Amino acid sequence: MMRSLLLKLVSAYFGLIRVPASLRKALELGTDCTIITQGSSLVVHAMLLSFARRENLNGTVYCADRLTTLAERDPTQLYWCSISDEGTLAKLVAESPEHFFSTLNIFRARGPIRSTPTYTMSIWRQILLLVGSRFLIVIFGAPIQLPEKSGAHPKHASRSLKLDFYRNLKLVRGAPFQSLETQARSILGGAEFEREIRIIAARLGKSEKALRALAHKAFYQMAANPRAPIYWITAPIFFLIINRLFSQVETRGLDKLREAVRDSTVVLVPMHRSHLDYILLSVGLYESNLNPPIVAAGINLNFWPFGFFIRSLGAYFVKRDARRDRVHALVLRRYVTYLVKRGHVQEFFIEGGRSRSGKMGQPKVGLLATIVNAYLHGLRKNILFVPVSLTYENVIEDEVFGDENTGRSKTKENLVSLLRAADVLKRRYGDVIIRFGDPISLAEFSKDYSNGQPGRIVKEKALVGDLASRLIQTIRDQSDVSLTYLAHTALMSSSGYGMSRQELAHSIRNLAQIATVVGSQKLKAPDFTPSLDSFLQGREFLLDNLGRSGTIVLKRFLNEDVFYIPGRKRFTADFYKNSSIHLFFAPALMALLEL
Repeated sequence: MMRSLLLKLVSAYFGLIRVPASLRKALELGTDCTIITQGSSLVVHAMLLSFARRENLNGTVYCADRLTTLAERDPTQLYWCSISDEGTLAKLVAESPEHFFSTLNIFRARGPIRSTPTYTMSIWRQILLLVGSRFLIVIFGAPIQLPEKSGAHPKHASRSLKLDFYRNLKLVRGAPFQSLETQARSILGGAEFEREIRIIAARLGKSEKALRALAHKAFYQMAANPRAPIYWITAPIFFLIINRLFSQVETRGLDKLREAVRDSTVVLVPMHRSHLDYILLSVGLYESNLNPPIVAAGINLNFWPFGFFIRSLGAYFVKRDARRDRVHALVLRRYVTYLVKRGHVQEFFIEGGRSRSGKMGQPKVGLLATIVNAYLHGLRKNILFVPVSLTYENVIEDEVFGDENTGRSKTKENLVSLLRAADVLKRRYGDVIIRFGDPISLAEFSKDYSNGQPGRIVKEKALVGDLASRLIQTIRDQSDVSLTYLAHTALMSSSGYGMSRQELAHSIRNLAQIATVVGSQKLKAPDFTPSLDSFLQGREFLLDNLGRSGTIVLKRFLNEDVFYIPGRKRFTADFYKNSSIHLFFAPALMALLEL
């Protein structure tokens, strides 16, 4: 009686948690699916009961408590079993090898994890689920079938389910991180490291002891040191800043990314337009319950206190031209290889630095070559490269880029420049679209580079170069087209760098139509940002926002609104025009041939 009363009370308490959408896939299978939990306490039972009742089921049944066959199951009940109950699991598989299982994954926090994962919850940990329940992250794994031999060997069933728990752990909290000391022993030790040190010592005329000390120093200057508490503290702050700066940040393609991260080793390869790229990508993933990646950042960002925070958020620091510092290059190569071996999600900007022109820059293939080499040495069966595009209606640094394109020297990042950046909070910068493209499988891509010798790549340099080109082209082609891009393209193409409201609206519509036609020749027409979509649907008042951008001026002249770009702003306007210029190159060339 007491247990039944407690079960009802705790189940009502768990009503604060939203029913995970991932549960629906398991429910669609009805009695052909069993939920697997990390414990069998009243707390876990109450959570499942709360979900079941809100999904219009009568209740829950623990498989070992009611000895019925699968065929006799009640479709109005949710059936579940603990992963530690290996005997019951084996019976279920033996009765029907086609039966499905879905794991219940419960996380009390987001951000990186350091401890070795465990697949059962102690009673104490299950009781702690009652503290701050509405902050829990609950995920039901995709329904899976266990190997048929699991019926005869219970350990096989348990092992398969533990792997599924681990894959879901990777999604929310990432692959478990080792301490810096453990990493250092792995990266700065071994026969291969010693051989490299001897080679460098011979070339530079330095002692091996001195070079080992330099390598040790370089590692601790470089290595990321993710700390979950820093994620918890900074995420709300970054979220507030992003909401203040932008009208909305829309993330597209997350389902493809989630599937890739769950099942494979993933490397995110974004374009680089702003220092905010780091923040927007990481915050977007964090808010979507995906663990942010380990990010390659320029050594110029390693200034106090900014360097401490971004290192604690997963950044590691790379010199602009690492090849000039042989020790740094050695440590970097071994560090990135270590990250691949451990299965961490990584991110690097293939253009190296931010694009000052708005065009996709030439690829920098150093980090890409290191990752490919790690795959070729068999550290991973496959690596998925995910191209990422970011489309800003307005880039915060656009005026700085315009000034630098006139010959002004680049401003060095430091604490003073960071504090001055507070001025940017006085403006709104429109929409941002983050798009995760289709993953590119390295295993598949590399098949054409073996000279007919399967499993042996003999054209590694060509493989890296072609993969880099494919990534650059994919990122460019999948980028969304914005109202700002087309407005600047229209005005910069006009003889006087200005147009009336009617002329500008007509020109933007024509450019959008051309972009659609050209894009459709490449299998898929480009997508438009929300503001451009709204404009094309007749909301021409959105053009007024262009007059507040700082680059385009809106003035009343002879009873007509005129939009124009002042001479001092044309280098900045070039940045936006160049962001979509690839869509109009072929039509422009054809038009010239017609003259």
